[in-house]
Amino acid sequence: MIVHCSPRCIQAFFAYVQKEKIKNLVQTPEEPSDFLFLLELGMIPLHPPHPNQNPMQTYAPTALERSRGHCRRRTAGFTLVELLVVIAVIAVLAAILFPIASSLQKSSSQSKAASNFRQLGAAITMYAADNNQTLPRLQTNHRWVYRKNTANQIGSVLWAQLGLPEPINNVWQPVSALMSPALNKWVSKYSPSDPYGGAHAAVYQITLEDGSKRLPFGGGSSLPMKIHAVPNPSKTWAIYELGGTGDPYPLLKIKTYPEPVHGDMRTVLFFDGHVEVIPSDAPKPIY
Repeated sequence: MIVHCSPRCIQAFFAYVQKEKIKNLVQTPEEPSDFLFLLELGMIPLHPPHPNQNPMQTYAPTALERSRGHCRRRTAGFTLVELLVVIAVIAVLAAILFPIASSLQKSSSQSKAASNFRQLGAAITMYAADNNQTLPRLQTNHRWVYRKNTANQIGSVLWAQLGLPEPINNVWQPVSALMSPALNKWVSKYSPSDPYGGAHAAVYQITLEDGSKRLPFGGGSSLPMKIHAVPNPSKTWAIYELGGTGDPYPLLKIKTYPEPVHGDMRTVLFFDGHVEVIPSDAPKPIY
């Protein structure tokens, strides 16, 4: 007898047969191929077996678990390409940030030096006020340290006005107003044999309105000037950082250096007390 079935009926029949086959295999897999078939379909359960269940069904991972394990193994480390990309990014960032950091460090040191010079200006004014408006006697080249038996250094003369300890014979003490972050590097470069080398100077001489020359801080038999007698105090240098082509020292044949503490910039204190940071090759305006 021939039975006529629609395609939908035939499809349902084969689905039922497939379902029954899988059901029987899950209960009692007989051949290795049966186990592999179930494994590929993800039909191996993870829960503990029943007493009569095949032990292979307990410990074999499902297809889903195998896929998850593969993902975990894949993400456990970096590939060579990923590492090279990270290294390249770090190198680019370093090339960008290092110059910026160096510039910020230099600017910070210049700001510190300018603040110190304002403190020096206030100390000179206070000294003049306590000494009948007379400027302190200072030598030209100044160390960033002082002691009692080294006369006419900034620290030896202005220690009280700068709030420093009293000078002691043969004991070097630092002058905070002459120190900046860039000083150590400058001393090691230009004065390695003398760690207390002078990086600052008091102006040696100035030109008066009648064209004559005077030593504002004295020297030899010359006495220091009165502070109010200094012409154009807002344009006349008082204390400055040594070095560079704009340094007046070479004209006086006195020791100087290729560059000031801050390289291409120089910190200058003027007689009116204000401070400027100018290019190191800028000439002294009034001399």
